[in-house]
Amino acid sequence: MSSPPAVARLASVRAALEHRQGRAESARLLLVEAVSEVTAHRPAMGAWLLFESAAMAWDAPDPVAAARDTRARVAGLDFAGHPVHRGAAGVLDTLAGDPVSGAAAIRDFAGYVVRTRHERGLIDQVRLHGWDMLLGEYRTVHDEAVALERECRTEGAVGVLPRVLLRLARLRLFLGRHRDAYTTAVEGLEIACDTGQHHLATMLSGVLALLAALDGEEPAAGPRPAARTDGDPCSGVAPIPIWLIRAQGLLDLGLGRYDRALQRFAVLTGGPHRHLMVSVHSLPDEVEAAVRTDRTTDAGAAADRFARWAGATGTAWAEAVDLRCRALLAADDATAEELYERALAVHEGDGRPFEEARTRLLYGERLRRAKRRAAAREALTTALESFERMPAAVWAERTRTELRAVGAAPAAPAARADLVGRLTAQELRVVRLAATGLSNRDIGARLFLSPRTVGYHLSNAYPKLGVTSRAALGALDLA
Repeated sequence: MSSPPAVARLASVRAALEHRQGRAESARLLLVEAVSEVTAHRPAMGAWLLFESAAMAWDAPDPVAAARDTRARVAGLDFAGHPVHRGAAGVLDTLAGDPVSGAAAIRDFAGYVVRTRHERGLIDQVRLHGWDMLLGEYRTVHDEAVALERECRTEGAVGVLPRVLLRLARLRLFLGRHRDAYTTAVEGLEIACDTGQHHLATMLSGVLALLAALDGEEPAAGPRPAARTDGDPCSGVAPIPIWLIRAQGLLDLGLGRYDRALQRFAVLTGGPHRHLMVSVHSLPDEVEAAVRTDRTTDAGAAADRFARWAGATGTAWAEAVDLRCRALLAADDATAEELYERALAVHEGDGRPFEEARTRLLYGERLRRAKRRAAAREALTTALESFERMPAAVWAERTRTELRAVGAAPAAPAARADLVGRLTAQELRVVRLAATGLSNRDIGARLFLSPRTVGYHLSNAYPKLGVTSRAALGALDLA
């Protein structure tokens, strides 16, 4: 019989190869078999393998069935109370539809990961980091991801950097930092393609599809166009389907195509991937689309599911959005107004400007229908300013329409005169680093570019920004 460490190592390597080829279920089964073989001799090692298996179940074709099968196969094994077993249990509970137990276990596990991060190598840190995203804790996870990104660049860890950049791109999207999300996703996509990590490339392409939808563009279902040359390894990468569906649904919702939006969100929230954050985020969207199409039963069911998740996680933004859903379902103006006011109070400083702006938009619409024009104008004006800052053009235009309906005359959307809008994603990354005083060589080391390529991007960026030297970059607003 092979030694437990040899069994564990072989299973992990084989599972990683299977997962990279898109065979998450096969990877899960390899790991579960190893858990059964190893745990009696090495409980801690078994706990780590179980966690890896739970992570694979997350990506399986039927995650619920995978989670239940994993739990059945390891029932009765003694993991000696190892904290990683707690994390695996949290992931499996979440997949199996128990958000309360899942959230509590994941919160404990996330604390353990942070406390012990200096005890493990970079690859393991990246692998274990970020599970508290399932709790909606985006700002904390973002700051940790920034530190991991910096460490990846310092160590030249090109292979794991795309995974960190994917996490950062999603977090920046969730935090309403749409321009930063775009540049992060583009860089991650390029590196993922160059390093042959197709699975990550499809997910990064999904982030870009959603950003395009927020800006009013119809997300493409097929492969993305070549971005660099005819030999661009990213030219055949289509967005991951679930993110594409969400992108299309949000665009439909923003444009008032409510029946189409409801159909798309129902696919996300009712299918086998209903556990994913992209699906959880779609529940309030489903509520809005269902209310708009007089499907109150569907709206109520989606609202109840989101309320259970929001209560389990305890995050402020989720509580605020839960209140917004209840306001949408309110039968009378007085109740709706009270719920909207409570939602906006909870939104204060919650780190989700897109959701807060949408709450103000919906509140403004309700106030307009109640003939409270002044109050409606105030709510809608604030929402418009927020949508324009992100930017989220399709939602900004919807808000302008509402403002015109209350007799306001909102300014037309400005042409892309902002500085960052003039630059390509790579130029913007280079210019931002140059503005901090870094040399071309240092910038190249950070972005995995040659100093000559850095100089090329700077020379292209200078005339677009109206400057002639890097010394002038520090005075520009490149946020």
